[in-house]
Amino acid sequence: MTTTAKYVGLGLMGEDRFITTPDGRKIRAMIHGNGPTLVVLDAGLGANGFYWSKTYKLLAEKLPNVCIVAYDRAGMGASDPDPRPRTLAHMADDLDTIIDSFVPRQVFLIGHSWGGTLAQFAAARRRAAGRTITGVMLVDSSTRTNQYSSLKVRTSVALAPPILRLLGRTRLAKLAMFKLGAGLPRPLRNAAIAGSASRTATEAAAAEAELFLSEIDWLSKQPLRLDGVDVCVISGMKGSKIIAKIRRELIAAHQKIAAAGRWVPATKSAHNIPLSEPELIAEQIMNMVDRARVAAAQEPVLV
Repeated sequence: MTTTAKYVGLGLMGEDRFITTPDGRKIRAMIHGNGPTLVVLDAGLGANGFYWSKTYKLLAEKLPNVCIVAYDRAGMGASDPDPRPRTLAHMADDLDTIIDSFVPRQVFLIGHSWGGTLAQFAAARRRAAGRTITGVMLVDSSTRTNQYSSLKVRTSVALAPPILRLLGRTRLAKLAMFKLGAGLPRPLRNAAIAGSASRTATEAAAAEAELFLSEIDWLSKQPLRLDGVDVCVISGMKGSKIIAKIRRELIAAHQKIAAAGRWVPATKSAHNIPLSEPELIAEQIMNMVDRARVAAAQEPVLV
């Protein structure tokens, strides 16, 4: 049994369910509750579904009639790897497969970091195709700013894939991924680290990182329209003096995305808001669900 497989079926985060993609791969989803409202949690680059465990627990307690799903992207945790390039479009295909397996009436996509960028792209694509999408929340999402024009930043991003692969081969990934389990109870902490530290997981993370710059450059030129979709953007407000300028640019970009929705500052957090302020995220998700319920109740009934 692999270190990742031993955490399947333990009920650490709801029910484990494997959803089959059109090309036959298995994606592990962790599911709590049922009902017509679906909330999907998408982790950042290199993280897996267990990274959301703090927010997941709060939502499970507060939203008993909502279906809450955290999942492992391809190659992460217990999900099969994807041989295709890890473009936003291909990742959104998997996300659509998960969403459509539930046949929901309302869909909320919640993403952190690169998972937030994916959530934004997937939400806009679903809207353009006339598919169900109710709300999207971007938690300190990766957004195109002037920093990505810097040679220093682009070089550091370009070095990420070989470093990730080296960590996977030398088994140093567990140390590098330790922060993914910060503050979690031991079983969840171990599962979160194992799901990101395997050689398969580090290869999957490297494959996503290889396309990060080209995808974020391409995305900045796309009109991602979210008209009629409830949009909430949460920004981390803390950071060292070294990255203060980058943080200011990122916050400004987040506020621009949230212009027609809501921008929420996470005053106690830097980037890893799901670990440092899960209560804030859960509160904003519950607010989105409540707004959708009120709006649905006010819609005229056709007879």
